[in-house]
Amino acid sequence: MVNFMRTMAAVCLVLALTACIPYYSFRPVAGPEDARAGASLAVISGLNSKANAALAHEMSLSMSELSMFDVLSLSAIKRRFSDYPVRIEGPYDAAYFETQVNFNKTDFERIRQIQDRLKVDYLYVVWSPSGVEYDNQVARMDVLAQMFAAPESREVGRTRFAYSMRTGGPACLTPGMAEEPTEAMKRSTDHVARKIAAQMGVLKPADK
Repeated sequence: MVNFMRTMAAVCLVLALTACIPYYSFRPVAGPEDARAGASLAVISGLNSKANAALAHEMSLSMSELSMFDVLSLSAIKRRFSDYPVRIEGPYDAAYFETQVNFNKTDFERIRQIQDRLKVDYLYVVWSPSGVEYDNQVARMDVLAQMFAAPESREVGRTRFAYSMRTGGPACLTPGMAEEPTEAMKRSTDHVARKIAAQMGVLKPADK
């Protein structure tokens, strides 16, 4: 019981410390970016871990479901980019309990090379470099992403969000906590995809 209370106290402390982190679904870099319906989009992982690749795939499915982008399937990505997933230097200096964000740190040349290989109008790259887990009860994943537009892989938008899930036992966590990690992930990717599509003018009519 004492260990459980200590664990919960640690969880609540971390959540309190991260509560003021500025999360945003899509922040334009240089003004609004209006995409055309049918513009091609690939969503890829910026890390070569299974968890990060799964997150990118879920975001791809959300974009396909909620936007008017022509979203490249995972099989199509792998046909054009056989090494996928690979590690791409991402927009952060360090990632422990909290990610130290630095959007200038991204390897923009590598991004251009990958977008050229995928031959898409837009490339959305997702990184989830840090997370918090306690006694197999709580996990919180921090996520960063950047949207790039062809032909020069111009950065047009940035994303920062977190998703949390409960993997066993009660927890003093934020509302809307999911029992299953995949459920928490999907809820988060659907929310972000809807916001991005709305801001870029390609939200499916049924979702407006």
